[in-house]
Amino acid sequence: MATAVQETRTKLDQVLDALAAFGIVEVVYALDGGGDSGEAALESVTYADGRTEEMLPPLPVGFDARGDVWDLDCYLNGVAAEHPEENWVDNDGGYGTVTFLPKEEHDDRVTYELSFRDEEEDEEEYDELDDDDDEEQAAIDAERRTAATIADDTPVTIDKGMDQ
Repeated sequence: MATAVQETRTKLDQVLDALAAFGIVEVVYALDGGGDSGEAALESVTYADGRTEEMLPPLPVGFDARGDVWDLDCYLNGVAAEHPEENWVDNDGGYGTVTFLPKEEHDDRVTYELSFRDEEEDEEEYDELDDDDDEEQAAIDAERRTAATIADDTPVTIDKGMDQ
């Protein structure tokens, strides 16, 4: 007697399968956070035929607690915001992208790349020069800001699978 092997499929797996059925090969969300809040926003949707769109198909994927319909964008926006392990919204925050790759193997279907802001760098970037600063001091300050940006703004890249 043969027994069926039942595969456990998460909601995310099902949504990514639906994206693949629509011919979508990549969905990218941009993250931008700081001051204990942040925003995930749909950046691009790439199809197998090479075209790129800025919107997902209006496909319902579930309901929220009030009974309102969740569509693909609403659901993936929430997953994108929650996916990174690092806290990209606290303090000075961070920025980067979360990429959904529906046609990839399970562990490679969701990846992210983050960079984190440095409080001191941000303060230097927005400091205005006093009227009595001469051009030489202004050039030195600009050089220091550039050096700090190059030294401290190194992107952190982490790829991992999603089990939600």
